[in-house]
Amino acid sequence: MEFKQKKCKNCEKIFKQFNSLQNVCSPKCASEQKAKKEASKKPKEEPKDRKVLMLKAQSVFNAYIRERDKKELCICCGRLLGQNYHAGHFFSAGGHSNVRFDEDNVNAQRAECNTTHRAGMLGDYSERLEQKIGAAQFEVLRANAYEPKKWEINDLERIISEYSQKLKDLQTKNQRVKLWKRAMKLE
Repeated sequence: MEFKQKKCKNCEKIFKQFNSLQNVCSPKCASEQKAKKEASKKPKEEPKDRKVLMLKAQSVFNAYIRERDKKELCICCGRLLGQNYHAGHFFSAGGHSNVRFDEDNVNAQRAECNTTHRAGMLGDYSERLEQKIGAAQFEVLRANAYEPKKWEINDLERIISEYSQKLKDLQTKNQRVKLWKRAMKLE
C-alpha cells in the first residue's frame, strides 16, 4: 500500500508518509509537536470537594472567632480563657447547619467547657449568650437554628474568602493596638 504525500503538522514541509497515522516528517518534529501540545494544555483544575471546603471554611471561621474573642472571658463559665480555648457553638455545627457560620452562635470557650463539661454548661452558655447579643437577637438565632441548610460549594468558597480577610484585618488591628500599648508602656 502506498501512502500519499502530506504536510508536516510541525514544520509544514511536504513529506511522504510511512503509515496513515503519521502527521509529522521526522522524530525531531514529533518531539516539538508533542512539546507544543503539552504546553497548550490547560492545567486541570482540582475538583472542588464539598467536604474539604467545609473543613477549610470551619477552620477559617473558628480561627476568626478565636481571634475576635481572645480577650473575652469564657462564654460558659466566665473564667479567663487561658492558652487552650475553642470556638464553641451554642447550637451544634452538625445538628444546626444553618447557624454553623453565624457569629452570634459561636463564641470563645475554654476547652474544658466545650468538651468535657459541655452538657452541664448549656444553661450558663444560654444566659451569657442572651446577655451578650440581646434577647431579640437570641430569639432570631434560635429560630434560624432549626432551619435546614445545605452549604453549596460557592457558599463555602465565599465563607473561606470572607473570613480569611476578616481574620487578617483583625490580626492587623490587634497587632497595631499591641504596638501602640507597648509604645505608651501600657503593657
